[in-house]
Amino acid sequence: MKAWCHVVSKSDISLTVKDLRCVWGSFWLTVLLTGCAGDPVGRVEVPTPVGPLGPPPVVTQLSVATVRSGDTIAVRGSGLHSFTAPAVVLVDGWRAAVVSRADTMLVAVVPPCLSGDEVWVSVERVGARSLPRPLRYEPGAPVVEVAPGTMISVDAAASDGCLRLAGDGAQYLVIGQFAAGVEVPRDVRVGLSVSGESSIGAVAEPVARPSTAAASFESVLRRREQLFARSARGAPRSGVQAEPSPPVVGASRRYPVIATLAADRFDSVTTTLRYAGNSVLIWVDDAVAFPDSVLRPLGDWFDRELYALDVSHFGAPSDIDGDGRVHVVLTPVVNGLTPRSQCSLSGYVAGFVSAHDLYPRTPNAAGAEVFYGFVPDPTGRWGCAHTHVTWGRTIPLTFVHELQHLINFNQKVFLRGGTEEAVWLNEGLSHYAEELASLVQERRYPWPAGRASPEQQFPDTAGWFILNNMINSYLFLREPYKHSLTAIAGGGTLEERGAGWLFVRWLADRFGEDIVRRMVQSPLRGAANVRDRTGVAFDRLAAEFSVMAYADSLPGLRRGIVEPDLRLTSRNLRALFARLGVIISVPAFPIEPALLAPGERVAGELRSAGHLYARVSTAGVSSVAVRFTPDGGVPWGPADAPRLTIFRLP
Repeated sequence: MKAWCHVVSKSDISLTVKDLRCVWGSFWLTVLLTGCAGDPVGRVEVPTPVGPLGPPPVVTQLSVATVRSGDTIAVRGSGLHSFTAPAVVLVDGWRAAVVSRADTMLVAVVPPCLSGDEVWVSVERVGARSLPRPLRYEPGAPVVEVAPGTMISVDAAASDGCLRLAGDGAQYLVIGQFAAGVEVPRDVRVGLSVSGESSIGAVAEPVARPSTAAASFESVLRRREQLFARSARGAPRSGVQAEPSPPVVGASRRYPVIATLAADRFDSVTTTLRYAGNSVLIWVDDAVAFPDSVLRPLGDWFDRELYALDVSHFGAPSDIDGDGRVHVVLTPVVNGLTPRSQCSLSGYVAGFVSAHDLYPRTPNAAGAEVFYGFVPDPTGRWGCAHTHVTWGRTIPLTFVHELQHLINFNQKVFLRGGTEEAVWLNEGLSHYAEELASLVQERRYPWPAGRASPEQQFPDTAGWFILNNMINSYLFLREPYKHSLTAIAGGGTLEERGAGWLFVRWLADRFGEDIVRRMVQSPLRGAANVRDRTGVAFDRLAAEFSVMAYADSLPGLRRGIVEPDLRLTSRNLRALFARLGVIISVPAFPIEPALLAPGERVAGELRSAGHLYARVSTAGVSSVAVRFTPDGGVPWGPADAPRLTIFRLP
């Protein structure tokens, strides 16, 4: 399992022994660790043993006696370089950029944001290090003033990942992050430290992210969307221009339904039309008995409210067959998509839409806009056991979620000749659609109406539309360094879906609710779409988003003390999480920043479009320097977009 390690250097004992506190899930583990494999080296004041390729390098002279950040220094001596084992210049334990190499001289640039009046210079080659030599140091980096309740964010690659912050008791939230909108996951070892004697922690190997049945199936469907969107631009019109005229209730029709998670087999089912509305037709598999007393109110809800809700916020779906309606097919074939062995472990497939249905000449295409949904199955005859109550709560949520996917495909591919939306944003928009359904019920039943208990934040008819989004975003914020907003594999994990929903929720609060319509009605995708519609660089938005997740509704303070871009306006995030904690027995708030004092550092693997939090106090010091750097001296990747973001706590 992957863990983040918070290490405190022990200056009174051997440097190979450190006090290690590892956050592992929700537990703290305190151990003594001897040696940290692969760690960069911190500041030292003792010689190191002979390395495997011979004696350590020897430093005899430094070209200057006093330096500032950015100065060039010549280090003279012997054994300083070989083509098979290039040496590294360390200034106070920080790797300096070497601009010239020879066996007797290395020329390097002094790194920024060093601490104290004196620094130590040494040379390391293949694990063997020279005796350090002292230099007088004059800080060159200006002290940055950040007003309480505001933030600054800098390009860590351009600034050497370092900022010097005003002290005298100020409290800071420090965030190291990869802010690029990349869609390919990448893990990079990084460190986040505060000025002082540095110490580096070890990190466990990354764990494989489990793939649920539902997520795997979503991945298959999104790949099918990509295939169709990129092979046939524009709408494949069937030529039918009929007036909206639904078939008569009681009519029969056969539908080919995807029957495996790999979408490589279809089952043909016979259905009967049981409900015909102005926008929705409900067809029921003849293998299932559904009373009209259940179908009529469900059909009215779909037809008169949920369909109109999505259309009003995102736009219209396509109308391939010209009947002006979305077909809802309820069949146990959907139940059978989830293996019984996974029912209690990884969720289930409750419904789906597939782009192939929109291309009438494609094999097994319905030639219509179709939502396929599961059916109640209390005994588990067709797959996972589902009570009628569970089904009644889940099927409308799934419909409003999947309808957004249909609309999105039509607006981007058919109407604007673009390509399919990036999975992370597509799913974020669909989970936002679920919240829209919750908001309808919240406005219909203002507190305390419609609630079994006055302690409930949401009416009984709203909770299931938003509860999963709250849980998923909580899980994301609990470990945001190992989950990603944009770089997701397949259909996305629960944590990644939670990140997507929260990001879209925040965009709607910051830029107005119409931002979701404008993003759907765009030929662009992913981060480029967000940047185009908001007019703000994506890395800036990612930085603000990471601050918002912590700064919204800070306890004990009026909300207006935090600048508007860094908080929600429609929700009180901490209040929502606190209530969630009561419901599912978790801590009241998911984010627990590492508490760092000068000389301390957190280190570990960071995922693309992920971030890590630390909290820094400056009690008793006039300034502190914070760094966000790659671990082990490896340079940033060209697509990482590393940012160091600082929020001054009020």
